[in-house]
Amino acid sequence: MTPLVPFYLSSYTLRQVLTVAYRLDLIEASDYHKAVDIPNVKGTGQLRGRALSTREIESLIECCHEQGGAIAIRDAAVIAILRCGGIRRQEIVQLNLDDLDLATGELTIRRGKGGKFRLVYLTTEAIGMIEDWLKVRGDLPEALICPVNKEER
Repeated sequence: MTPLVPFYLSSYTLRQVLTVAYRLDLIEASDYHKAVDIPNVKGTGQLRGRALSTREIESLIECCHEQGGAIAIRDAAVIAILRCGGIRRQEIVQLNLDDLDLATGELTIRRGKGGKFRLVYLTTEAIGMIEDWLKVRGDLPEALICPVNKEER
């Protein structure tokens, strides 16, 4: 059975519970200090995912083109954007139309990791896929990438 909390958080969680118990005078100071003197458990250092090869990314985009429809066009644009700049999932869902400059190929990431601002430069191929998406997407304000309903709107 998989634990609900990753093993490396278990000692942290235990310390936090003990700290609250100590502050509420539920345990003695000597017991608290003995209990929190537990070593941290180191993680394995193994990454959970892996980088996709160029061929795998191209296959995903080809699959989108073969499927056709609004969802596939949107998904191809998303894959192209992710491919260009190493953009995180959270960053792509926060993109607005204002963040995109098709003339220069600049994509502005306003709320990146750590709240940092950065520019990503899109390839010609990515710009083409985004333009295809914008034709399907329509004139809606705000989010660059938005949901597509069952009627493909």
